[in-house]
Amino acid sequence: MSGILKWTEPHNGGGYFTNKDTGLCNRIFHWELGYNIIKINNMKIEVQKQWWPEMEFLNLPLTECVVKSNSEFINDAYPFDTNILRHYNFKLDNTKNWFPIEGWAFNKYLWNLYFNDNQKPRPIHLIKIKDVKLKYLIESTVRGAIGIHVRKSIGVKGVFDPNGLEGGYEDINNDVYIKFIEKILKFNPEQKFYLSTDLPLSKVGFLLDNYDMLTYKDILKDYKLETGRSMIKRDNLLFLDTGIPRGPDKDRWRNKYPELANKIKSYRGDLIKHNTLKDIADLFGLSFCDSVVIHPNSVWSEFAIKYNGPKAFVSPRISNINTFVKMLRKYHK
Repeated sequence: MSGILKWTEPHNGGGYFTNKDTGLCNRIFHWELGYNIIKINNMKIEVQKQWWPEMEFLNLPLTECVVKSNSEFINDAYPFDTNILRHYNFKLDNTKNWFPIEGWAFNKYLWNLYFNDNQKPRPIHLIKIKDVKLKYLIESTVRGAIGIHVRKSIGVKGVFDPNGLEGGYEDINNDVYIKFIEKILKFNPEQKFYLSTDLPLSKVGFLLDNYDMLTYKDILKDYKLETGRSMIKRDNLLFLDTGIPRGPDKDRWRNKYPELANKIKSYRGDLIKHNTLKDIADLFGLSFCDSVVIHPNSVWSEFAIKYNGPKAFVSPRISNINTFVKMLRKYHK
């Protein structure tokens, strides 16, 4: 029997219960590394359902989603570090099960291979949207659109966690995006745009209020996600969570109030499901755009320009505006 690569969630599940950021794109590129390793070693991948909610909507080849706790998941597997493994040509004993220890710090060797060769086939090209209707809605909504990817400071964490200190994205001045759009509209007054952002849409009114711009809401307006209940507001869920004891009292609380505990668990699951669907619509919406104004140093933009074939793309710099319009003449003949 062939061994299994137990592909642990790269951020240890941090923040996905109630944070708007599901970590989707990071996991996709983390999965790509795992796929390369199993192809070398003739293995398969397992991921945990609780940390990979996108598996309900996406088909990742040779990857099975299982319901196991963190300890159960790696109980029968051996640890490895891909940064060491690459010195052995990524070979593993494929009669055993293995799991990575380095998390999101995935191996730069493979990343650089793809960066230096844009024609090299990538595992991300094999990812498919399971629901034909969802795929159709994404493709048909953004067809002919130019994608605009906007991030600000530390994105989701900066908006929903004022004390968040992770990361830090370059804060592009609003005027730069406006100048791009105005120049493009001079080239094609009928041009439509798709806005992809991890900010609340209320924070990007400088674009949505002034231009004919699509978002994930336009993609999903005719898509019904069955959860069996109306969605609870995130603030209400956080309020409920604050009433749950931590530590050893948690199990006693669950036994005392099983109905409330199950209700909170179900609502939390539905929240993750809705956020994941939104992220998939947004990520693949940007990916199916004909051309993209990317955000610098973002894996979200990286996926968008690499997943669906060659396309015109530039970083949002004033000096790139005329270059981008020339690209559009080539790609939009």
